[in-house]
Amino acid sequence: MNKEELIGRILAATPEQLKTVERALTGEKAVEVTDTRLLTFTEAARWMHVSRQTIWRMVKEGRLPTVKTRLDRYRVPAAALTAFVTRAA
Repeated sequence: MNKEELIGRILAATPEQLKTVERALTGEKAVEVTDTRLLTFTEAARWMHVSRQTIWRMVKEGRLPTVKTRLDRYRVPAAALTAFVTRAA
């Protein structure tokens, strides 16, 4: 691919693709989240080393997403916890 084609692809890139390019140019490591586990609030609390009540509060404040698995059953994606810890670091 020559420079003109590369510049054209960069100009047509999505915001997520541009972030990837920026990380590559700045030498920042790309974090690839591939963990698809869904954790209970208790499991998430253990993983984060906080109380279950703290996880509830984080969900209520919109800081952690949840997935509804069935009537009144919610789980926290493990990938969301990894992303949260990565952003906080």
